[in-house]
Formats: sequence, C-alpha cells, structure tokens
Amino acid sequence: MFRLSLFFALFLGSLFPAFAGNFCIKALKNGKPKLPVEVKSPYRMASDPLVVGGKMGLLVKAYNRHEIYEIVDNDYRLVREDFPHVWGLSYPYRTFPLRAGGAIGIGSKPRAIYYLPADGERFERIEGTQDYVAASFDAVSQILFFQPKNSNRISVIWAGKVLPTTLPTLLERGVGDIHFIPELEGYLAKTSANFESKKGNRFWFLKDKDGVWLPASEEFEKEDARVLDYYLRDKTILVEEDVRILKIFTNNRPTAFFRIEDGRPVFDKAISEDGWTQHEKSRSALLWNPMFSERKKTWWGKVIEPETPKLYILRYGQTVPEEIPNIAPAKIDDGNGFLSFSTFIDALPETGDLLIETDKGRVLFDGKDFAAVPGLGYDILGRHVRFVHSGLKKLLQSEKGVFVMNDDLLIKQVTQFPFHDPWRHNVSIEYFPKLEAYLINDRRTGDVYSSAAFETFHRIEGSAEITQFVAALPDRAAVLAVAKDGLVTIEKDCR
Repeated sequence: MFRLSLFFALFLGSLFPAFAGNFCIKALKNGKPKLPVEVKSPYRMASDPLVVGGKMGLLVKAYNRHEIYEIVDNDYRLVREDFPHVWGLSYPYRTFPLRAGGAIGIGSKPRAIYYLPADGERFERIEGTQDYVAASFDAVSQILFFQPKNSNRISVIWAGKVLPTTLPTLLERGVGDIHFIPELEGYLAKTSANFESKKGNRFWFLKDKDGVWLPASEEFEKEDARVLDYYLRDKTILVEEDVRILKIFTNNRPTAFFRIEDGRPVFDKAISEDGWTQHEKSRSALLWNPMFSERKKTWWGKVIEPETPKLYILRYGQTVPEEIPNIAPAKIDDGNGFLSFSTFIDALPETGDLLIETDKGRVLFDGKDFAAVPGLGYDILGRHVRFVHSGLKKLLQSEKGVFVMNDDLLIKQVTQFPFHDPWRHNVSIEYFPKLEAYLINDRRTGDVYSSAAFETFHRIEGSAEITQFVAALPDRAAVLAVAKDGLVTIEKDCR
C-alpha cells in the first residue's frame, strides 16, 4: 500500500510540477452592489486600494457612495471611526504610508490630521490639528507640515507627534506644498494662485527654520498660472549638484528647471512637455512629443493629418531637450482611415533600460546609446507589447502571446499559456508574493488561472466571473478581486 501511494505521489508530481497551491474564490460578506451604477460597474465599490500599515486591512473607496471600506477577515466593512476622510479623488493623495510603519493622513471631513502607529489597529486624531488651515506631507523627510488654526507659524509633525519646531508661513498663502531637499539642506515650496486675483503662484525656498521664505521664482503671470499651478506631490525632484541644476518632473504638468545659486534654487524656466520616462542609472529621460497625435476629420469633412512625434532626450546637466535624429515612431494604421503613432516607452525589469517602439522595430536605450533589438520585432512579438512589471521572470505580453525574456534579451513563447489573444486589454497577469504565484485573468470569460513558475497553469474553480484584480490583502495570502456580481477574494490554501 505504501509503495502504491508513493507511486501515485510521484506520478502526480511529474504530471503537475510547481503546483501553485490550492486556490479558491470566496464571495465577500456585504460585497454585493447597492447602487444601480454599482450593479452595472461593480469595480466602483473598490477603487483606489490603499495599504496603510499597522493592523488595518486593505482600504478601498466606494466611489459613488463617498465612503471608505476596510477588508476585515472576509467582510467589506464601512469605516465609521476616526479616519482621515476626504471627498472625491483626493483620498489616495491624502493618506501616506510611512517608511517606519503605520501612516499619517490629512482629513477634511472632519478637518483634522490623523496618525496610525506601526502596530496600531486604528487611526488616532492628533491633538492640536483640529480645523487646521492647510497641510502638506513631504515623502522624503516623512514630515507633515500644517498651519494650526489661529496661528501664523507652520507646525511640524514627525512620527505622529507635533514637534516644538515651527516654520514661518508662506506670506498670506499658508503652508503651500513643501518638500525638504536634502542636497540643499532646505525646503522648497510651491504656492498656487489665488482663485480670484490669480496672484501668489510662485516657488519659495527656506534655508533656516528661523529665517524667512525667500522667493525661488518671480510670480508667474496670469497666462502662465494655469500651466505652472501644480502641487509637487506627483513629482520627481532631481538635484544635479556638480552642475548646479535642480529639475522637477511631474506626471501632467510642465517640467521646471532651477539654477542653484549660493546654495538655494532659483527658477530658470519651464518647458511645456510632461510625461518624461526616466532612465534612472544615467539620470536622463526620454519623451515623444507630441505624445498623442492622430488623424482627425472636421465636421465639414476635411481630413487633418497627424503631426509625427519626435523623440527627445534630456540628459544629465541639460535643461534643453535634444532631438534624437533618425528615430521615428511606429505608425498605428487600422486600414480604415484611423492613423496614429505608438509613443509608449517601457522600462526593462531589473536593468531599467528603456524599450522604444519605432517605425523600423524596437530600440533599446541603455542610458548612452540607442541600439536595435532584432529579436523583438513586430512580426515576432506583435504590436501591443507590455512588460509585466512583477514576478520572478521578465514577461512580455502582447496580442500574439506571452513571452519570457532572458538577460540576453532573447525570448521564448509560453506555449502552455491558457488564453488566446492575451494582450493587456483582454488579459491581466500579476504576481502576488504572498501567494507565491502568478494570477491570470481573462476579462472576456471571467476565468482565473494560477501558476507558480509560469510554466504550467491551473484553473481556479468558482462560480464568480472575475473582471479585475484590485490588490493583495495585507493580513493573509489572498487577493481582493471584482466579479460581475460583486466583490470576492481569491484565497490560497483553502480548506
């Protein structure tokens, strides 16, 4: 009997190698849609997932309810207690996980600042922050700046405590948006324009906490105010000390350049181009401009041909982008009159080198040179290729299949992949470390498969039709997902 059992164990082990665990799909308690719009689009019940640390579960926003929910065990639970509640889209930008654990949050409903200790179960309201005037969190120094009610100074919160240190306010503008610049040992701030007067839109710098804020720019004119009126929170700030330049890159606003004079930044100029892709090792950046360009037809029938984007590089020490000659973008032509260009730039996992789609094939930028990669041609990989930026392997996903890339940029197609036409619009591939597995979801059918090593694939049984992975749960090996009839979890090692 023992030998027979051993035989079956070995046989099954060879038949199903690297099995990705026992997975199951569980409906979430209270996770059914309530509003008509949620019945049609249940993903609205779990937008902006956020892990804040401490002992709190995954937080999500019920977009149309204006409510925050926490995933506790298998329950979709409304957060009723003290919490940095805010309205609208600002929720994920107002609660900040801390490097030391826990989180800090800037609430507007009610107006107060909250702290979650690293081992805490709930947020605690910080004394003295009720009805604050304005607040700003700096991710670099992990400091939260706020102006208390009836105060003309800026107070500082560190690790959940209001410190004795205070800073002068930014004239009548209050706190503004403040960031500590370690290389300059000072604080760079941005104040936005007054809604009525359009005044006050400028940068500031503070070297000494007992000093005063000095203008780091002239006040921007009214016509410039809209262009430069942004907060610094969605940004990358680079200081190039040896060439005395400071650069601010943002996701959807102009790129700003500063000269460093006598140890402080002085605004030099801004260029309207945004959306640069960083090559971190060389501290350079690439951009197609314009990023979006397509053939249009006017209402009276005139066809306007698209402008062909040009590739630009902004190298270390430069403030003027340099056009890269002899590289043109790949055209997207459906043969029915639609014409556009592929301006997507993707970073290779691990190396960070940038892959660019051109009219002659894919080109790799290693921080210095541009080189063609023949093995990644459109005839092999297809047109709609994206890297899967998670997991144990370098995966490329396109309409022609899923491919594994080695360190020499050679690719091999995953022939056992369970879905056809698996480009990202149809199929999601994500690796979840706690599950020790990839999960693959075909939105067209609702099917979900698991794979430990991306060699064999196993269908996860369940009645739910999955349409989206939301996020991994912080308290166990499970993933919150959206199904056609509500919220579910995909659990490992089900019993």
